[in-house]
Amino acid sequence: MRRAELDDPSKVRIEAQHADGSRRWLECKQLVDASGRDGLLARKFEMRVRNRHHQSAAAYSHYTGVPRREGEREGNISIYWFDHGWLWFIPLAGDLMSVGAVCRTDYFRARNVSIEQFLDDTISRAPEAAERMRTATRVEPVRAASNYSYQARRLSGPNYLLIGDAYVFVDPVFSSGVHFALQSAVLAADVIAARLRSPATARAKLGKMKRQMKRGLATMSWLIYRFPNPVMRHLFLAPRDLWGVERTIVSILSGDVFEGRGVAWRYRLFKLIYAGHKLWFKLGGPTTLTSQPAEPTGTPRTALGA
Repeated sequence: MRRAELDDPSKVRIEAQHADGSRRWLECKQLVDASGRDGLLARKFEMRVRNRHHQSAAAYSHYTGVPRREGEREGNISIYWFDHGWLWFIPLAGDLMSVGAVCRTDYFRARNVSIEQFLDDTISRAPEAAERMRTATRVEPVRAASNYSYQARRLSGPNYLLIGDAYVFVDPVFSSGVHFALQSAVLAADVIAARLRSPATARAKLGKMKRQMKRGLATMSWLIYRFPNPVMRHLFLAPRDLWGVERTIVSILSGDVFEGRGVAWRYRLFKLIYAGHKLWFKLGGPTTLTSQPAEPTGTPRTALGA
């Protein structure tokens, strides 16, 4: 899709471009923007807002020659903490490995070397990650993205809906973006079906979609914003299933963020535990923490990646 005309609330006109470069105009009653981070409608209406609560930047590339986990863990994502953020190792097809660093913006802006050297230096801050990169060969340019967290001011209009990254993107740390995209698509399908077949129920369906998206984003964002914090690192690396709290966090990281059945009170308890540990740290708790990677091992307590 090259552009869209949505002035008439009863229909949409879109200009589509085919693989051969030719273009044609199409007409429909409802438009779903699933354009991902391109955010065609959010940009068209100038309604994309940067997330001021999560100021991060990323540098990343693809490599070959990076050892993978053994056996059934071969395709697992690995996450490593370092002093200014965290690293991802995502196995791709063949021998490719996506490797990236998500950093605080002040650390990113203070760099005085090339982006390639910056990524190399950042990886070296996590010894276990650096060891895996010892035989790696970079096969693509290093790319950077700054202040990449955002949300559109509106989820919908009378003849359109935004889903997935076209609407909101917070952070890739828990691989929640795919789940948000799929869930928002399911909810959007209900809204559109109601608009086309039973308009009297469409408002309620849209209200449900907005509530679930808001609840899901709030639940996941609380964890994401605090993930780089040493307190959260301590809790994740030394979990205890007190009153089912650990299982609740695993459930949330697995996608139980929209309905919240059976996890809400335990999640509140986890927040109290976090607050208590934060106070403990301020009063002289552990000041140094291992750089141990948080890596999926097939057991719930360390399954931080998808």
